[in-house]
Amino acid sequence: MKKLYEALFQAFEGKSYTVTKAKQEWAGSEWEGITADFAALSHFVAMKGKYYEAQQKCRFLLVGRAVNGWNSLPAGSAEEFGNAAQTQFDTVGFNWVKLKEGQLVNTDESYSLSHPFWNMAKSVWEQIHGPEDNPLWTDYIAWSNLYKIAPPHTDNPPKKMQNPQASICRKILKRKIDTYKPTHILFLTGWDWFCDSPKKDRDFSPLLEEVRSIGRNARGNNIFVEGTARYQADWGTANVVIACRPEFRTSQPMLEQILSVFQEMEGN
Repeated sequence: MKKLYEALFQAFEGKSYTVTKAKQEWAGSEWEGITADFAALSHFVAMKGKYYEAQQKCRFLLVGRAVNGWNSLPAGSAEEFGNAAQTQFDTVGFNWVKLKEGQLVNTDESYSLSHPFWNMAKSVWEQIHGPEDNPLWTDYIAWSNLYKIAPPHTDNPPKKMQNPQASICRKILKRKIDTYKPTHILFLTGWDWFCDSPKKDRDFSPLLEEVRSIGRNARGNNIFVEGTARYQADWGTANVVIACRPEFRTSQPMLEQILSVFQEMEGN
């Protein structure tokens, strides 16, 4: 992992981006554009919970697009950045999560897990794995994102931020899948982020086999699962579902469709 994150550092070296930040940290505040260099951006490293083990019958890997506001790793040099990423990857994940008034939140309360993305992931995981007495359900899953570098405060990375990292991020995701050895992978990214066909260097589908496009979620239709695939390795096979983002969708039909497709794939 160290070398891959060193390559990320080198891909962004000397680049800066105009990003948005709230002038005041309260709802409805105005936003302003600021310039951020690589050290000021969000740097994400995948993680697994402390109870995620190879012996689990269900090893659930959740993949998003990118973090919307996150921490930064030390970025004084490629080696420092790579070492920090490796250390974080080797550390038990989700130790930043705590329970507050029935909701999972960041320990500094800056990142809430009550977002529809996390609610859908929790519902899918509970139905596939079975509920646990421990309310910190993230202790049982693994989490990654397509893109590891994102704006520091909000928003997904724009195309000009995706381009320098896409090919490296594919290699990182493959390394993480082979490390975590999941049985189920849920991409809550939408097909267009997972498989950006017009721009092949932003296409993550070459990592997988039996890639199948089902359709696109659009206003008025009931397509929530936009594609399926399998990840095959010497350690086994993972069934893969690529679904639309859950925001502004009716959650129960979307959940039922995701579960139905996973079940169908397991039967084949």
